[in-house]
Amino acid sequence: MFKLLFYTEGGKEHGYGRLARCRTLYDEFVKAGHAARFLVTGDRTISGILAEDTYTLCNWLADEPDRCDLAVIDSGRAGEQDCARIAAKAKLALYLDDNNRLAYPAGMVLNGALAAEKIKYPRAAGRHYLLGPKYQLIRPEFLGGGKENLPPAPRSVLVTFGGNDRRNLSPVALKVLTEHFPGLEKNVAVGKSYTNGRDMARYTDPKTLFFYAPGAGEMAQLMRLSDFAVCAGGQTLFELAACGTPAAVIGIADNHDQNIKGWLDAGFISFAGWHDDSDIETNLLHAVNAITSPGALAEKTGRGGRFINPGAAREVFEVLAARLMK
Repeated sequence: MFKLLFYTEGGKEHGYGRLARCRTLYDEFVKAGHAARFLVTGDRTISGILAEDTYTLCNWLADEPDRCDLAVIDSGRAGEQDCARIAAKAKLALYLDDNNRLAYPAGMVLNGALAAEKIKYPRAAGRHYLLGPKYQLIRPEFLGGGKENLPPAPRSVLVTFGGNDRRNLSPVALKVLTEHFPGLEKNVAVGKSYTNGRDMARYTDPKTLFFYAPGAGEMAQLMRLSDFAVCAGGQTLFELAACGTPAAVIGIADNHDQNIKGWLDAGFISFAGWHDDSDIETNLLHAVNAITSPGALAEKTGRGGRFINPGAAREVFEVLAARLMK
C-alpha cells in the first residue's frame, strides 16, 4: 500500500480548480486500496469538493513535510525550494503545472493543457513529463454525456466563474446577457464564496435562474442543459468540453493563458479578453455574438470532445504506480 500526500490550496481566496483535478487522481489511488490525504491551505468551503475526513487545513509551506511514497504538489504558491523540500521526503513527486511555472526538482510534471506539448520544458536528469490533454484529470461526473439534437439557435447560457468569482465577473456577464440577449435563459451557478449577490440582482430578468453551490453532478447537468457558457479559462473549460458546451471566455489568471490559447486554436471557445480590460463588456458582447451567430454553436460544440480522454485519471495512476513499484 502506498502513502500519498496532496499539497495544494483552495477556498474563498484560491478558488477550487486545483482541488477538483487532484480529487480525480486521489479517487483512483483510494479505489486501489492506497492511503491518501490532502494538505490544503484554505478554508472549510472546500468541503464542497473534498469530503471532510480527507483533508487537513494547514499552512504546509511552513510545516516540515511528512515522509510518503508519492507527493502531489498542485500549487501556485510553492517555490522551487518548497518543492525540493517536499520531494526530499517522498519516493516520487508529481508536480501539476499549467505554464512551466518553475524549474521543478526531480520527479514527474503533469500539464494536461491542449498547448502543453508546445511548451519548451527544460530537460533534466530525473525529470519526466506527462503532457497534453491525454493526461488531463477530469472529475467523472462530467464524463460520458455529450450533446444531442442541438437547437438551430442557442436558447440557454450557463454563467459560471468558479466557486468564488474573485474578479466579480458574474454581474458583468449578466449585464451583457440581459441587455443584449433577453430571450436567452440564463442559468447562473453561484458558489459558496460569492459576495456579489446584490450586483447580480441588478441585472437579472424573468429568464434568470440561480443555482446555489451546485455539486459536481448538478454542475455537469447544468453544462449539458445549457447551449453555451460564459466563464473563466481554467479547469472549467475541460469540464465544459466533456459535456459538449462551448464557451465565451474571460481570462482571470496568468496560469490560464496557455489553456485559453489551446481551446481558442481548437475552435471550441471565443475569447473576450482579460478581466481588467477597460472594454470588457464590449469584448464579451463580441465573444457571445461569435457563438450565437448562425451555425457557430453546432460548429464549436463538436470541437471539444475529441480532446477529452475519459481514462486519463486511470492512465496517470498506472504510470505513477508503476514507478513507485520499481
